[in-house]
Amino acid sequence: MLPYTPRYYELYKKRITLPVFEYRTDFMRLLSQHQCIVLVGETGSGKTTQIPQWCVEYSRSIGSKGVACTQPRRVAAMSVAQRVSEEMDVALGMYITQKNSKKNFVKEILKTIF
Repeated sequence: MLPYTPRYYELYKKRITLPVFEYRTDFMRLLSQHQCIVLVGETGSGKTTQIPQWCVEYSRSIGSKGVACTQPRRVAAMSVAQRVSEEMDVALGMYITQKNSKKNFVKEILKTIF
């Protein structure tokens, strides 16, 4: 049995072509050395979807319990959370959760909040 669904591998092939992907190792190193990192990149470079996944990977490696991401609009947060959960091959609400002023979908096994 494959550890991931065929959809995961399909999305992964697209993810590795994103401009931000070549900086993954550098980002992980910087994340281990600094509390705050400012990223700048073109629209469509993968910042919004890839960086949260790398942060989750890093937080798991050090035993941390959560990562929080923000979006300026509720609809954007909902769509990004859905996309990141698809790319991580987990159900929305399992490791990827949405929280806003009107609804609260926080689970005990929380890893990333949008």
